[in-house]
Amino acid sequence: MLGVTDKHIAAQAADRPATQGNQRAESPTPRNPQPSTRLEGFLDVPALLARLPISERTLREEIKRRRIPVIRLPGSRRLLFDWPSVQRSLLRFQQGGIQ
Repeated sequence: MLGVTDKHIAAQAADRPATQGNQRAESPTPRNPQPSTRLEGFLDVPALLARLPISERTLREEIKRRRIPVIRLPGSRRLLFDWPSVQRSLLRFQQGGIQ
């Protein structure tokens, strides 16, 4: 034996940071930072519906009739909207008010 006692092993273990199994000690920077929004400024269907007092069915009908401008990503079913463009498009149908 090399003269290593149980007290010596316990003292070394107490000096090391505690980890369980294969887990590493926490690093100072987060491992998975928040993903950046690459299409910032665009709205998806739920976000647009939160701003407009219409149903999803009405929204889809207005898109078909080309009354609401939409961005269709190639190879995807995802629909995106530019809020200022949607507002301008809807304001064309405004009636009344001072002319």
